[in-house]
Amino acid sequence: MPASSNSTQPLITGAVPEIKAIQVNSVTHSSATISWTTSQPCDGFVQWGTGSDYGFVAQPAGPPEAQRSVTLKGLGADTTYHYGIVATGPNGGLAVSPDATFKTLQQLSSTPADILYIGVGGITGSAASIEWETDKPTSGRVEYGVTGLYGYSSAMGSPFTYTHSLDLSQLSPGTIYHFRVIVQDREGNELTSEDQLFATAEPSDRMAPAITGIKVTGITYEGATIEWVTDELATGQVEYGTTLIYGKITPQDGCYLFEHDITLDSLDVDRPCHFRIRSVDSSGNVAVSADNVFVTLTAPRTAGIVPSRHPRCRCRY
Repeated sequence: MPASSNSTQPLITGAVPEIKAIQVNSVTHSSATISWTTSQPCDGFVQWGTGSDYGFVAQPAGPPEAQRSVTLKGLGADTTYHYGIVATGPNGGLAVSPDATFKTLQQLSSTPADILYIGVGGITGSAASIEWETDKPTSGRVEYGVTGLYGYSSAMGSPFTYTHSLDLSQLSPGTIYHFRVIVQDREGNELTSEDQLFATAEPSDRMAPAITGIKVTGITYEGATIEWVTDELATGQVEYGTTLIYGKITPQDGCYLFEHDITLDSLDVDRPCHFRIRSVDSSGNVAVSADNVFVTLTAPRTAGIVPSRHPRCRCRY
């Protein structure tokens, strides 16, 4: 959004580069990014406030550059702000841009977007693709790193869509990465996911994950939850059915985890359910458990209600 101004030329004291290409972008109800350029590298800062006397200063990080930007945060919604750029040339000359204004967006009383699904695909030794879905159109980015402090951030993805995919590159092989997804809707509402994990492929890895700690919990007359642990980050699926042929399989978990749980429902009432677990690590090594079996409960005797036998599964991520 181009800056509006009360005059056309900056006030220049001494020999100093011209301040030009002033822009206000990424305006939300609570933030805005101001950028500008000078004809040669300069120190600079933004003075801003709700009036032309400003009252606040924001300085970009880093050494003097010809292209600078700073993001103002914690702004009030639907508010007009005044701002000006101050630049200091290498010879000490001072340039001050004319006063200009921008207005933040209204904060609508809409519910923030919900992240419905997060997955990791296309893993190699140096890259991975982070995928997610939201219940309303959003824009989003991914923060990632080798610790929960992250340290790296992707560029923003496609603006205001339901399905998203961002590629991470220049990763280290055989390394566990933390990541989280940050989405923003059209009204500027943000939502940040919980911390997630994935591991890049290790070319020399030929060992499948070890599946241990298999438990069946929450057994009802039509469902149960299968839980297990792997000794390395891996995906999870459950094959299941009334015989050793199985016949049904859940979708693969989207993320690579150590602890897994998948809920099955719409099972046959008061019948044995055979199942086995499949887990795959980031190097593509597949582990399959031995057959396991549990028995669903007898359906409650409630007049007028017949348990459904339509097979489906629900994977909980």
